[in-house]
Amino acid sequence: MVPWRHILGEMRGKGRAAVSGVLLLLMSSTALAWGPDGHRAVARVAETRLTDKARAGIQALLGTESLVDVATWADEVRSTTHPATFNWHFTDVPVTARRFDRARDCMPDQEKGDCSVAALERLFDTLRTPGRSEIERREALKFIVHIVGDIHQPLHSAERDHDEGGNKVAVTLLGQMTNLHAAWDRGIIGSFQQNETTLVEHAEAWLASQRERAIARGSFIDWTNEGHDISRDIVYRHADDHTIDGPERAEAIRIIQKRIARAGVRLAAVLNRSFE
Repeated sequence: MVPWRHILGEMRGKGRAAVSGVLLLLMSSTALAWGPDGHRAVARVAETRLTDKARAGIQALLGTESLVDVATWADEVRSTTHPATFNWHFTDVPVTARRFDRARDCMPDQEKGDCSVAALERLFDTLRTPGRSEIERREALKFIVHIVGDIHQPLHSAERDHDEGGNKVAVTLLGQMTNLHAAWDRGIIGSFQQNETTLVEHAEAWLASQRERAIARGSFIDWTNEGHDISRDIVYRHADDHTIDGPERAEAIRIIQKRIARAGVRLAAVLNRSFE
């Protein structure tokens, strides 16, 4: 996933400690959008916007757990008990393309699944169908909570030259080496010392001046195309000089805060529709 030889080659001559530091940083940077703080923040924003019906339906499926409690479950199982869901977390739309194309961007893989768009369509259908088993609907709910958050990380909806959504693009963030995807997942958030609470605060402050009904509109494909456009027009610009600093970093955190806000509003809309 990460260009080890390229990065370690640049570090040659800087000592074993420096190389070890880079290895630790890169090994902890996986393609898990937003990290726990971001996903929990999305769930918290959504929870305050649920209808009574949705709240009751969710409680019936989750029991004592909340949306926040299950927000990272899908990441925990993608490489263990549910390997066929690995590809559900992203849709690699080429940045050179205008928009999502199902035949090109969502090819089925027997071992790892297809893509976030198709997965969300199926999961939504499962959740809103009372005839499906309780176990199926519970898992569908937990996946939806997570994957709606995932698709709002721009690099979960784009790739350039088969770089796996920026995972193969080395960048430095405040002087530390990482990759573009990891930087947008959690590195930029961490560089501003943001956490679950502050992300929710920023989301709510921004949403107070927005028309949430307009934000909630659209389909999973629309939201994927939105993330793709941000990657094309903004995120990959940050990769051109392999550095995210100064104005670029400030622009990135503003985008991330708004993406988490949009994800929360849209997650609530999906769940409210599911329990109508």
